[in-house]
Amino acid sequence: MPEPGFISYIGVATGLTGILLGIANWRRLSAYKRLDLRLQLRLAAIELEESLSDLPGLIERANTSRAANASAAGRPKSGFMKAWTEEISENLKRERREQANRPR
Repeated sequence: MPEPGFISYIGVATGLTGILLGIANWRRLSAYKRLDLRLQLRLAAIELEESLSDLPGLIERANTSRAANASAAGRPKSGFMKAWTEEISENLKRERREQANRPR
């Protein structure tokens, strides 16, 4: 049977080995997480750019739909449609201005 002092040395060696392996795995996983976050950020930026590039077409489509609905209801020249048209033109101007300032 081994001596009691020898068993404590084995416990110390096992504990230190566990600590070192834990630190190594933590560093490795941290690097993977950083890489994953960078990839997710890049994908989010691409999705945002695609959504913003679709915005003018979406605004025009909404304007066409609203005009068709107002015309079907018999109110194509109402104050509501004038306000809507002004709002649409302001939104398109703002979107063009933002698109010009957007980094590529």
